Amino acid sequence: MKIHSTYAIPGEGLVSSFHTTTAYILIGLDDGKIHVFDTNGGHVRTVVEPTGAIWALAALEDTLLNGCRDGSVRVWDISSGTLLRTFQGHASLVRALYWAQYADHQARHYAASGSGEGQIRIWDVDSGHCIHILSGHEANVYRLEACGDILVSTSGDCTAKIWCLGTGNCLFTLRGHSRAVMSLIVERERVITAALDGEVRIWSLADGSMLALLARHPAPICNLRMHGSNVIARTTDGWLFAWSLKTYQRYWARKAHDHAVTAIDVYKGMVVSGGKDGGGYEDACGLDAWVRVWKLDAMDENAKADGKEGASSLAEGDEIPEWGHDPRCVELGGPAQVAWRIGTVPGKLVALLKRGGGVVLELWTDEEETLGGSALVSIC
Repeated sequence: MKIHSTYAIPGEGLVSSFHTTTAYILIGLDDGKIHVFDTNGGHVRTVVEPTGAIWALAALEDTLLNGCRDGSVRVWDISSGTLLRTFQGHASLVRALYWAQYADHQARHYAASGSGEGQIRIWDVDSGHCIHILSGHEANVYRLEACGDILVSTSGDCTAKIWCLGTGNCLFTLRGHSRAVMSLIVERERVITAALDGEVRIWSLADGSMLALLARHPAPICNLRMHGSNVIARTTDGWLFAWSLKTYQRYWARKAHDHAVTAIDVYKGMVVSGGKDGGGYEDACGLDAWVRVWKLDAMDENAKADGKEGASSLAEGDEIPEWGHDPRCVELGGPAQVAWRIGTVPGKLVALLKRGGGVVLELWTDEEETLGGSALVSIC
């Protein structure tokens, strides 16, 4: 991997949201600024949200949505930076957004927003009209994801819900987690959820039944990513796990960081993690956060499930190497104060780091190229 470009974002804002598309890198800060970059790391523009911190972002082509602290959703034209319209109706902070297009309405753009009072609204983006209000959650809506006519939501009330976008009806409520459900994947005919209770569960999209309990970990699991036919999870105590969606068994695990794994993504078949080491997450000034790349191209016998059905846990007694003893782990660049987010754009890996008290955007690539007339430095 080679560094492609680096950009230090001016100001003292901290990263509160992040979104990438095939054309843009979008960074929302807690000072109310949305920084827009192209996929080469060039700064396109800065949009200022007057209500404060940016807690949710979603984009489709040149249209950007951001969730606001006052319960509104703003619609921007990315190419010009123009505010197109504002959706109002939520009573509290909007922290979940998703673009949704369903069967009978392909010609128009629809968006779903979820807020702190547990309400979900479906909007016609072109007209600004609210089409449906989905009520049922009793706490913050954290994640939204759609598949055809189906919308799935997760909440701080320990549940996920499956909705019909066409009618606005709740089809199924997925119960089983004992703490807030923070991450969500809708994969073909299945729903995968992860929660602060340390569990990863798989559900049927067709009838809401639970198909498998993948994990019962002692620390919260906050984020999931797909890796081919596998699902990857990060934990707040430094672990990465991978399970096969064919067998529902764990086949890979690593103690990836000393403390919390703060970000994960998948880039060209490799798992990329950002996390805290050394002084710990509470040490905001220490240079002890790293971005690491993990190669999962072969079955890991050290962390292979022992053939038992049901959830895997570290109590199984696996001999699992830490990052420093894994020949398939590579560190990208130097240490940072915090590794906030990791994402991908076509041909590049994106990392948002805290260095020198400010936000730094780094883009990495594995393609041979030069930057500014000098050869890029290889680190692997």
